[in-house]
Amino acid sequence: MSERILIDRGHGGSDPGAVGQVREVDITHAWGAAELENALARLGGDYYVLQDGANANSDLTVPVNESNRYGKPWLFVSLHANAGGGTGYETYIYTKSWSDPSTSNLGHTVHNAYGAVARKYGLANRGLKAEDFYVLRETQRRAVLLKLGFVDNKKDADLMVKASYRTEACKSFSKGFDARGGANY
Repeated sequence: MSERILIDRGHGGSDPGAVGQVREVDITHAWGAAELENALARLGGDYYVLQDGANANSDLTVPVNESNRYGKPWLFVSLHANAGGGTGYETYIYTKSWSDPSTSNLGHTVHNAYGAVARKYGLANRGLKAEDFYVLRETQRRAVLLKLGFVDNKKDADLMVKASYRTEACKSFSKGFDARGGANY
């Protein structure tokens, strides 16, 4: 694997994120710490987890500022969950990056890698979308934000907390990054 990946485990500190069947922060920190790191390490990936559990902070500027300290071609992947009565997974890139092939291809890669496993377990594909989220807009590198599922949907929540699902999905992520073969998306 030749990619260098910065993993933002969304939410922390006094901000639990969305709350439903489970808390978003519990999902994102379990995925980032226990699973995605291990999958990337097995492939020899060069990665860094922003805001480790002991230093988690609810201030959005923290992961952005940490990310911006690193030189390019690091990728920024922000893990989140959704709420609001829906179901499924979706991936976001910054609105103004939609026409940039390297960022839109990164978005498709992340979305499809997660989707290969999510669909197998019955999660709906809500698509690749463009949005003006702070962490996407202010990060000075290619960035994606992945919503893993809905914390207020029992089926989605049960799946996101299931260790075997996390492991399988994170292996798929890491293989997706590896398959792209470097920083030239």
